[in-house]
Amino acid sequence: MTEVKSVTLKQKFWKRKKEKSLKSSIFEYFCQLFPGNAYQEDSILKQKLVLAIEGTIWCLQIISLLWVPDLPIKNWSKNNTLWKIIGYLKFDNACSAAGIIEECFLAIIIFTYTSFIIIAISIIAIYYSYSLPSYAFKVFRGFIYIWANFFLVPTVELLSIFLKYNFLPHDKISEYDTDGQLSDFYVNFGCKIVIIVGLMIGFVMILFYTEFAAEIRHSEIKTTLNAKAHSKIDYHIAIFTYFFPITYAVFAENYIIYLQISAIIFSGFLIKEAIIFLPYFSYFGNTTIILKLSCIVVISFIFILGSLMDNSLAISILAVFIVPSLAIFIVQFSCKLQIKSSKIIPKDLKCIDSQYELEKSVRHEMCSGNIEYKDEIIQIFENFFIEKRLNGSKLQAIWAANYCFYTLKDESLAKIKLAKSKIFLILA
Repeated sequence: MTEVKSVTLKQKFWKRKKEKSLKSSIFEYFCQLFPGNAYQEDSILKQKLVLAIEGTIWCLQIISLLWVPDLPIKNWSKNNTLWKIIGYLKFDNACSAAGIIEECFLAIIIFTYTSFIIIAISIIAIYYSYSLPSYAFKVFRGFIYIWANFFLVPTVELLSIFLKYNFLPHDKISEYDTDGQLSDFYVNFGCKIVIIVGLMIGFVMILFYTEFAAEIRHSEIKTTLNAKAHSKIDYHIAIFTYFFPITYAVFAENYIIYLQISAIIFSGFLIKEAIIFLPYFSYFGNTTIILKLSCIVVISFIFILGSLMDNSLAISILAVFIVPSLAIFIVQFSCKLQIKSSKIIPKDLKCIDSQYELEKSVRHEMCSGNIEYKDEIIQIFENFFIEKRLNGSKLQAIWAANYCFYTLKDESLAKIKLAKSKIFLILA
């Protein structure tokens, strides 16, 4: 009986594989499971709201790793309520305040391993051609979305801190200011293995999320704010978000100023990428990503100045006015820079041999309201589709749709049909 069942499964597998490769099936499923935005099909206003909330929480979580409440600054201690509110944006800090930090650790472990189990279940279901119920898929998708956007920083931070105290036991966990050492249940060889595996799962999960979130933006979304031409900056932000809490867990006790300097350097590097590539096709999207990165740079710089200045009010005023002003200036400057550096010359378009060059050629149209080259732009995309240039990338269709939707303000033109083997730009 076992042999017959084995043969049946094997035949079933090869039959399914003949219809569609396992790799292709998993890839298509993951593109749906790892959404770039949980509200990608909703209104533009709702997308803006979600994008702003995601960016704000990410920014505050990173900032909460950069400040110390006992800085020797005049009236600094009077802001303890503000510091606590910022700290509570992280799940681990809220648990510490409630006196359940060890229970929080167990919850994080369960949360992280559950993400891995979801992936395993999904792959097994695809392997045996089993369609998951729609409600299960929605639960899986929402779970991973929440983990990747709101729980990555506290997960990595808490696991790193517990791993540190597994190797270097202290009288108390100074990061959370809790009395007493960790119980023996949390300080043993088995716990070390569980934490290390959890950190590895977290790293793989965030890379998966970044890769497939970018892919779904490129291949399926028509007019979303998350449509991007370049996902490289996504990887760099993901790596920064993952390793910065680890750096905090290792060095924060004695080297907080070096942590702040590191934040300035890496965030500055990311801002440079954002200026060069303008990764979002909308002004709001570019403003959001540059604003949150600029916020990290400026706040870190202000905290460093805090060691030299003795006036917390002056520091607060600097933070409130400099951060948004700097971000808006950078976005405007980068848009103008792109407009000046790349004008459309139709006769030169035949020389374009890369997607970046094509995108750069029409970038100024997406950053301005100029419709002088409207007919030329649409003709360019149609020619690229017909000639199947640049390997027939579906991303070209996304660019065309965004140009029609955002620049020409014509939803009737912003329609594309993405088939498995062909791409069509449907013009009204």
